[in-house]
Amino acid sequence: MKLLLLNDTTNYHNGCKQVIKNLKLWMQPYKVVISIPISVPRIAFDEWDSIDAVVVNGEGTMHNNRQGAVSALNFIKLAQQQNKPTVLLNSIWQNIDPEWKTVTDKLVYWSVRDVYSQLHATKDFKRTPALYPDLSYFGRPDNRFPKTVHDITLGQSFDRKQDFGSYPQRINIFDQLWDDIVNQLRNSNLCVTGRFHEVMASIRADKPFVAIEGNSWKMQALIASAGANIPVLKEFPKNLQDVKQFAKTYDNEYYKVLLWHKHTTLPSFACIL
Repeated sequence: MKLLLLNDTTNYHNGCKQVIKNLKLWMQPYKVVISIPISVPRIAFDEWDSIDAVVVNGEGTMHNNRQGAVSALNFIKLAQQQNKPTVLLNSIWQNIDPEWKTVTDKLVYWSVRDVYSQLHATKDFKRTPALYPDLSYFGRPDNRFPKTVHDITLGQSFDRKQDFGSYPQRINIFDQLWDDIVNQLRNSNLCVTGRFHEVMASIRADKPFVAIEGNSWKMQALIASAGANIPVLKEFPKNLQDVKQFAKTYDNEYYKVLLWHKHTTLPSFACIL
């Protein structure tokens, strides 16, 4: 089966790159013959005879009726009009207009990466998507432990404008490879970040995190999906040392988050398409 993959986020940052890598591995032996990013206001494509189905990586795009979400949904609608099976995977689904129910009704398969998105779909779209953690988690990074153990590792803010000056222990999902970040976090006690995929790297490293909210419910929803109760901060703490006691207070809740990810498996893609 020849697939078109929509919303190839490989070139955005290395967490997204890991998502696409894992998605393509999951879809084997089906082959992605066309892989395209989302463009606005529309996605130009007219090679329908060259593909058998459309797989859409929802990732951080499908929320708040943003232009990228509308562009993706219009493309799915067009594919359905061409009688191509459509699949929406790994998606946030937040504050999407119910007018798109005619599109979601025709999806061959639909999965979201958090329970808030699942509830929104169930309530407003009368369909309950499957629920799996973000696909970045399912990779198997090489176990390379840095020699130096660090206390707190600081990640990026959502707007990438947070400045902690010369703070020495940093990660940057835009500059570092996924495996390198995961291995760096394996020898850290705690990660503080406003980037979703840096939180995912911390979970992959089996380490606690302090999350700073961004432009969607993705941080809160990730935690809730595991049945955990860990507050998400509105902004970075002025003193990073303050978060040590914060994290210690929620030890048992972090365990729930780590356990949910460890115990979740993906179905065979042959069962989806």
